[in-house]
Amino acid sequence: MKKDTVWQSRQQMARKEFEIFHYYDRYIKQVRLHHHDFYELYYFVSGSVEYTVEGKTYSLESGDLMLISPNELHQLIVPDNAPYERFVLWIDPKFLERNSTANTDLKQVFASVVGDNRIRPRRFDCNILYDKLEKIAASADSLAFGSDLWCRNEIIGLLLIAASLKQGQVSGQHHENGVVAAALQYVDMHLEENLCIEDIARSCFVSPSRLSHLFKQVIGTSLYQYIVKKRLIRAKELLRSGLSAFDTYSQCGFGDYANFLRAFKKEYGLTPKQYILQNSAGSISSFPLT
Repeated sequence: MKKDTVWQSRQQMARKEFEIFHYYDRYIKQVRLHHHDFYELYYFVSGSVEYTVEGKTYSLESGDLMLISPNELHQLIVPDNAPYERFVLWIDPKFLERNSTANTDLKQVFASVVGDNRIRPRRFDCNILYDKLEKIAASADSLAFGSDLWCRNEIIGLLLIAASLKQGQVSGQHHENGVVAAALQYVDMHLEENLCIEDIARSCFVSPSRLSHLFKQVIGTSLYQYIVKKRLIRAKELLRSGLSAFDTYSQCGFGDYANFLRAFKKEYGLTPKQYILQNSAGSISSFPLT
């Protein structure tokens, strides 16, 4: 029988290049809709889990692999306290950049195929993935000579296997809602504008109340909260690009600076100016979960 592990609620990287976790536990706190500034490879081993990414909900089966890019809003739903095992690998974007070539861009491994973030390998491939992840997890904190290079090469190999599996994959069946998909597209296209639910609902050919109900049901949060989160993601991108805090708010859809300042500090625990200073110091992190 496997020994239970303790799940960590932090959602920011403590190491520079990558972090890997092998969890086996029974009591999981609800994880709210969130995003990262890094890439995530999630390998589901056992339990009962649904994974929602940008409005698409996946009922996971043993061996499923989820590939999550930075700033993709996602959420895990664990409906019961059944034993739950998974590997979670976090990868800094700079790690992928440094180890890519002109012929092989490792970031493309995480590019979704027709909006599908899931890979469903064959049983033989599942065994290979599990074995590779288990070895990486066992060696990640080793200080032995050459262990860091070994882990780096194993992660690159893992990503190449994932790319090969994805290339030939026929997308599995998963929950899709055309109305919500249309709303998500409308929000992305008009994020810097003065969005209102009436206009969004009209573009989807449904009533505002119907859209609100469907959106909450599929995404797990209100349309208003989703828009705020997407605007804050856009704001972080603009701040990292060098734009001032004051110039940023209007370019990501906030009506005034005070509302932007309040929302940013509530979500990330620091002001936009503090985030700029933190970013310039090279310690970018995603927002913590509660």
